[in-house]
Amino acid sequence: MAVNWRRSCLEAALGILLGAIIVAEPAQAHPHVWVVAKSELVLDANNAVTAVRHHWRFDDTFSSYAVQGFGKNGKLPVREDLAGLAKTNVESLAEYQFFTGVKVNGAKLELGSPVDYWLDYVDGSLTLNFTLPATKPSSPPKVIGLEVYDPSYLVEFTFAETAPAVALTGGGRGCAVQIHRPNKPETDPNRLTEDYFANLNRGKDFASSAIVACP
Repeated sequence: MAVNWRRSCLEAALGILLGAIIVAEPAQAHPHVWVVAKSELVLDANNAVTAVRHHWRFDDTFSSYAVQGFGKNGKLPVREDLAGLAKTNVESLAEYQFFTGVKVNGAKLELGSPVDYWLDYVDGSLTLNFTLPATKPSSPPKVIGLEVYDPSYLVEFTFAETAPAVALTGGGRGCAVQIHRPNKPETDPNRLTEDYFANLNRGKDFASSAIVACP
């Protein structure tokens, strides 16, 4: 059976890094890329949110594909080799709001341009690390909500099983974190087609999220 090659909207969403995964039949199955995420909510002394910091580890198959052509003298690529690729990808993610939503006391927190970004390739896995500063610190929170998901479900994000999947950095005294992992699709996600996702925010059905309750 011939392999069907296809460039999806991943190319627009994630630039070069997520821009070329092509899958065998059926070519339109979802998802295409799997990401295990660890995140940090950066808080000040009043527990106001000042930034979100992500660490996204891509599946091994995609990771191997993405690093082709990088590295020197036959060695695996190091952070410096991947610096340009990291820049391309965090810039490309802006159009999609970095697949990240934060609400503080029910109000959306606006996030600015990424800083402190880099890619690591370790033990066969590629990890994208970046920080999204808040355009201004939030009000002191009672409840913080964090969601990480791709509306199109071309990329499946799940929070890491190892703790802390979502950490509170710089503050968080007295706050408690509860992780909500994605619902299991009624159908095998590898069989979900474009028709299922067309013009709908179906990816939210499988969103990774966290709720932080503060005193």
